[in-house]
Amino acid sequence: MSNLSVFIPTFNRPASLKAQLERLTPQLSDIPLTVIDNASEMELKHLIPPNVRYVRNALNIGATANALRCVELCETDWLWICGDDDAVLPDAISNAKEIVREFADTCYVSTTSRLVTYRENGRTSSIPHLLSLVEDIGRLFWLTGNLYNVKILKQYLRVAQYLPSAAPQMVLVLMAMSQGHSAGCSTASIA
Repeated sequence: MSNLSVFIPTFNRPASLKAQLERLTPQLSDIPLTVIDNASEMELKHLIPPNVRYVRNALNIGATANALRCVELCETDWLWICGDDDAVLPDAISNAKEIVREFADTCYVSTTSRLVTYRENGRTSSIPHLLSLVEDIGRLFWLTGNLYNVKILKQYLRVAQYLPSAAPQMVLVLMAMSQGHSAGCSTASIA
């Protein structure tokens, strides 16, 4: 079994979810994939292949809380939160597995994508340095382009619930970095 899980938070987008599942399920092999339905108004369970775990929230908890729900429910060391509407690469999961092997000691890895290109791999424990590595700070907040070490980040879940944010997963990363954990930037792509 791999030390990486993929989670897709979704709400009311059956066509997007179906397309994302069609891109990801052929790549799974030993990777667990979970869909977290944020109480969609329409039934989505029929779209879920048998090898994919389906969790439906009892009520809509909001997009940011649903992203944290992915962290909460993840049982592997590493987590890829994959938006239901972000096209992923045909080799995304094998790339993600390589990235987490290379950056195993970090709390987070931001990957190269169509939004940003890193010219070299790097690690930093400095929040200002991490921010200087990206052309646009907003890039760090894009769920699908990042990998999260939940083994490290879960301990900070109690903090994020008190901070209003549109990107609670980055609150966890910044809290971990403030405690000395490093984050990474990878030239490899997943989305």
